[in-house]
Amino acid sequence: MAMRAHLAPSPLTPHDLSVNDYSVGGDSVYELVGNDPQLVFGGPISPVSGRDAGLLRFEFSCVGKNAEPRIQLYWWGDEQAGANEDASLKFTADDGGLIVPLDAYPRWLLLDEIHGVRIDLHNQTACEAISVKNVSLQQREAFH
Repeated sequence: MAMRAHLAPSPLTPHDLSVNDYSVGGDSVYELVGNDPQLVFGGPISPVSGRDAGLLRFEFSCVGKNAEPRIQLYWWGDEQAGANEDASLKFTADDGGLIVPLDAYPRWLLLDEIHGVRIDLHNQTACEAISVKNVSLQQREAFH
């Protein structure tokens, strides 16, 4: 995989999450404090299209696990200003490094310029706290 863009947390995040004293390998994590926990990741993203970066990679941890965590991932770009259900997907997440094949979704591939992604814990009672770090857009490398 080739790195295309590192995604930093937006200053507007987190939503229904609070930085707490939990620790996963020395990193702070977010305590769930509301019904719609979400983190927004975005700029500055260098101009990158859906065709140029087909994979989203990040590290995820669920602290105080009560159930299998389900993540809903949203993305937007071009003329779209923010998250929309039509440009989203849901999956079950394990702790550790995750790679999401966004290039399997036409709404991703058709974006000329990606502006951001949002990671929601869809079943908010699954974890007491979460960690999401090292979020990046990557591209598959061709084998010769």
